[in-house]
Amino acid sequence: AYSNLSSGIANANAVLQSLQSVQTPAARAGVAEARVLRAWFYFMLQDMFGGVPIITEPGLASQPRAPRDSVARFIETELLAARADLPASRDAGSWGRVTRYSVDAILSYLYLNWPVYTGRVTQAGLTPGQPRFADVIARTDSILNSG
Repeated sequence: AYSNLSSGIANANAVLQSLQSVQTPAARAGVAEARVLRAWFYFMLQDMFGGVPIITEPGLASQPRAPRDSVARFIETELLAARADLPASRDAGSWGRVTRYSVDAILSYLYLNWPVYTGRVTQAGLTPGQPRFADVIARTDSILNSG
């Protein structure tokens, strides 16, 4: 799982680098999709393994492991930045591609688990981070009210 998700991040980073100099609406949408997919891969990695290195450039340079709460915040930042450049829906020929509501679903799941992802683990156990249940409700309502 770690290898597959890391490969997904590497592929997303390569796509993002190749689209850096292109300034078209299609390129902006492609960048948004790649950022969402990279955020999803990071979401799965931190959910399974906790803190992981945050790598945003192509290449094999070694990076230190980031704390889990930093990874969660990076995921949130990436998703929120990409959301505006994504369509609300897709036609049948584009089934499976991300939309604004895909982002809201991932954010809802992220916020639901926010106390764990941003908490502190000590020998005594987990000291949870601040809950974000109002954000869970807002993102879920966004999906439910989208039609």
